[in-house]
Amino acid sequence: MRICAECFKAQDWVEHVKAYGAPGRCGCCKCESDYTVDLSDLHAVLENLLDFFEPVENGKPLSVLIQNDFDIAKNEKVVKFIFDWHFQNELRAESNLGYRYKASVLQPIGEWNELKETLKYRFRFFSGNKTGQLAWKDYFEYNEEIPTGCRFYRGRLNEKENYEYHLPEELGMPPKGITPNGRANAHGIPCLYLTTKLDTTMYELRSVFGDKISIAFFETTDTLRVVDFDKKPLLFEAYENDILPSVIKGYFLKKHIGENLSKPMRRYDYKDLEYVPTQFVCEFIKQSGFDGILFNSAVHPSGKNLVLFDDAKVKFVDYCVKTVGNTQMQFA
Repeated sequence: MRICAECFKAQDWVEHVKAYGAPGRCGCCKCESDYTVDLSDLHAVLENLLDFFEPVENGKPLSVLIQNDFDIAKNEKVVKFIFDWHFQNELRAESNLGYRYKASVLQPIGEWNELKETLKYRFRFFSGNKTGQLAWKDYFEYNEEIPTGCRFYRGRLNEKENYEYHLPEELGMPPKGITPNGRANAHGIPCLYLTTKLDTTMYELRSVFGDKISIAFFETTDTLRVVDFDKKPLLFEAYENDILPSVIKGYFLKKHIGENLSKPMRRYDYKDLEYVPTQFVCEFIKQSGFDGILFNSAVHPSGKNLVLFDDAKVKFVDYCVKTVGNTQMQFA
């Protein structure tokens, strides 16, 4: 039984099929393709993936879990086709069972939840033995690289009549000492908060109709090495590099930390307290040698925020002033 490159969505699976495939008929989509491989070629990676799951009563279909979390194929039916064949070929009667992730896979999530409680309510600067025991560095090594020449945006609300912020020092990273608390930085420690889309600046500033916003354009002058809290891992690539366990565990840890980073803050939330855990994680990442972090915007779902711990690898190239028109808002 063969499967074609077109049935996959994840880049690494597509590349594997194209690298080792041959023309043939796909048993899943029934189409003729220039690139197909025999499903037996995927045996080793499938067996490795199965090590992270266990059958359980009232669990979810294996294909649903894998597709929802890792998006490897065009749709869930393709994943079901692959594993149905695999179980049948291995003479295993596990195809129709329900599954869940093993506790060891989700252990970093429990560590994160415990760390949040410790940092917020028990210890802050000497947070017991918990932080010293965290073996998280490998979880963040699977990172994103942003090349030279990429453009990002930073907005600042013009609050003074007849004056628009326009100077690089007005639109760049705030000076140390007076930098306010943020999701990624403690009070006094400067970071450069940028967005991937121009419109996201309007939402991040919580602007209203008629507001004028000065928006700075920044471009990368060197490759940025950042932790992307929303990036789905490339499982086949991780398997080939023998790092599949740390990549999968790291994905779930980053996913939950990312949800905290993207959590909208209400006017009455105590931000100084709520930001402490993510500030800690960002300092951990900073000390691990990364340039910054990338995470979903809390207020603009289609946008992302880039936070840089230093502005040495970006340059101010231009700015514009925009007036806020109608903003789309709706009740939750």
